[in-house]
Order: sequence, then C-alpha cells, then structure tokens
Amino acid sequence: MAEKITLVTCTGSRTEAFELCQRYMAEQTVSYDQWIVVHDGITPEQAADMQENYPYIELHAGPRIW
Repeated sequence: MAEKITLVTCTGSRTEAFELCQRYMAEQTVSYDQWIVVHDGITPEQAADMQENYPYIELHAGPRIW
C-alpha cells in the first residue's frame, strides 16, 4: 500500500497569510494527496469568495466549538 501525504493548515480570517501559504504549497517538490485547511474565523461572504477563487477547496460548515 502506497503512503499518502496529508497536510493540515489552521487559519482564521488571515487572507494575506493564506495567500502566502498557497504560494509555498505550490513551490513544494514533494507532491501531497490532500490539503486540509481549518478556517475557524470564516464569514459567509469569505466562504463564498473562497469557493469562487479556490474551487478545489471543499468547505464544511459547522459550529465553532472553541
């Protein structure tokens, strides 16, 4: 069975930092299987914007528990 690489990034309403992170991800020399982004400060407007600009991102809404 082949090994898989999953990356996890936590963010919260830091658009500039997330854009920088995306740039770093694109520059990686080792490919990954999935990238999970945990965004705990997203508004409905930001969610719509992210879905439009980053169609490969799968958004899951849920209650904030912290």
